[in-house]
Amino acid sequence: MDPASSVSNTGEFEENGSGVIGLGGGPLSLISQLSSTIRGKFSYCLVPTSTNAKSKINFGKIGVVPGGPNVVSTPLVEKTQKTFYRITLEAISVGNNRLDYTGTSTIVRPGNYMILDIGSTYSYLDQIFFNKLKEALVKAIGSRTDRDPDDDSRVCFKVSSSGRQNILPSITVHFTGADLKLQKVNRFIEARKDIVCFALLAAQPEEKVATFGMWSQTNFVVGYDVLDQKKVFFMLTDCTQL
Repeated sequence: MDPASSVSNTGEFEENGSGVIGLGGGPLSLISQLSSTIRGKFSYCLVPTSTNAKSKINFGKIGVVPGGPNVVSTPLVEKTQKTFYRITLEAISVGNNRLDYTGTSTIVRPGNYMILDIGSTYSYLDQIFFNKLKEALVKAIGSRTDRDPDDDSRVCFKVSSSGRQNILPSITVHFTGADLKLQKVNRFIEARKDIVCFALLAAQPEEKVATFGMWSQTNFVVGYDVLDQKKVFFMLTDCTQL
């Protein structure tokens, strides 16, 4: 092997980026290769894209999420395919309206598995379920615009800046054993003045898995213990202050 090839990354990176690390459960990932040192424990805290602060990642003991009233946890779902980390989505609530995630189309495997993926900007849900979620949002907010100025796949609403606090409903994602209340930064994206778009999307029919993406995980410390407890932990925080 050419010695230079072992230190030369290839791929599509941003100008200020130097490469990609794999955090999945596969044998070639960084987590697997460091297994004897970190015991499958790591955590990250993603800052909002609107800030210049840096996101953080920790491995081993310093990557363990401490207990406390702001911490919830959910079991990892073990599958033969180890690359992805899967958790079980039971329902999503819009305000007090709880919508059970029944998984009526082919996208949802038995058990309502959802992949945690910070490589995906948005979260993606089963098309049939997403339509029910959209109906609940329209009913709660009332003023929907059919035109997304940036992306036709998003659901957007005309809401004045001054009225958002009172009009935009709370969104709670119910995983097994963990009710995760999304904050404003997780729920809606400001597309234009007085137009906000829902940060969860409907998956394409050909997609085979539902995904909990980067935007939904922002401003949470997300901790993994993939060997001992086999759980994922979420702790609400301001990641810019870490």
